[in-house]
Amino acid sequence: MTATHDICPYTLKRLTDLPSVNDEHIFPDSIGGTASYVVRVDTKTNSQLGTTVDSAFVDSPLLAALRSKLGIKSRSGPSKWKLRGTTEGTNRPVEVIFESGGNVDIQYRKPVEFDTSGKGTIIVSPEKRDSFLENMAQNLRRKGKTLHIANEVQGQAESAKLNISIELDALKQGLMKIAFLAAYEFFGDAFLKDPLIPEWHKAVLSASSTDAMNAKIHGTALEPNEYLNILLPDIQEHEHAAAVFDIQQQGPVVIVKLFGCDLLSSFCMASETSNFGLKPLDGKIVICDTKTRRVRTMKYADHFVSRSEKLGETFQRLKAQRRSAPQSKPS
Repeated sequence: MTATHDICPYTLKRLTDLPSVNDEHIFPDSIGGTASYVVRVDTKTNSQLGTTVDSAFVDSPLLAALRSKLGIKSRSGPSKWKLRGTTEGTNRPVEVIFESGGNVDIQYRKPVEFDTSGKGTIIVSPEKRDSFLENMAQNLRRKGKTLHIANEVQGQAESAKLNISIELDALKQGLMKIAFLAAYEFFGDAFLKDPLIPEWHKAVLSASSTDAMNAKIHGTALEPNEYLNILLPDIQEHEHAAAVFDIQQQGPVVIVKLFGCDLLSSFCMASETSNFGLKPLDGKIVICDTKTRRVRTMKYADHFVSRSEKLGETFQRLKAQRRSAPQSKPS
């Protein structure tokens, strides 16, 4: 099918009528999305969604951990995963930063405590001691004061209790946004005339992820199941996938899977009233490699046939193994 993309999927205005348009990455740039899989949108709305939706999505502890592990760089540089907590026993507030490449940086959030007499304690890791004290001494000199270390003790490394809070609604909304853009990229402007678009907009454009969850889009998110593993090809930890295709008697669906992770997936009905001229199993799969920032595509029918053949071979192999297995007879 040939799709036209002359309308902004967010504002429903023609691109030529907007004061400014830019590329919207279907897979966000911050999680390794590529500039070759984009749609044109209103610049202002794109910027707003970057603050209200994308930020909470890509900075979720789950995605932040995967971004850091894979060393995915954003516009601001290498990804970092930050967690806050307290040390065990002393309850000192700390921030632990997991950097790309496996490096871990532990910082005390209140490393200096002085009393009214000017005496106090400084807590700093050995590798940062010299630079930290030098910076502190410079700051005090600017105030006409001096730093004098009276006693120095090297203690043992402290264990920390870290706080992890994952907003599931923010993850779901981020997945819905990717699904919406993938459907528009495939169907084009015809998709924006679908009666379900107001609900898609509620799911994608709501400033509150809680409000977004009230959208009447049928499907599931963050619920891994074997059904999705059959409908999608196998992808690696550093890959994302989006598939838009038609299922007989059900209509067009859109599936998203991030980082090859069953949990980070969603399955949604793209439309409840139209298949946009698709025949059963018509559709497209897009796989994004976050390492190379490149995509590869395949026809959905080709994947389905290949998957069916593999399932058939597996079934026949198991059947043959069962036949050849020694049979025990009751005594």
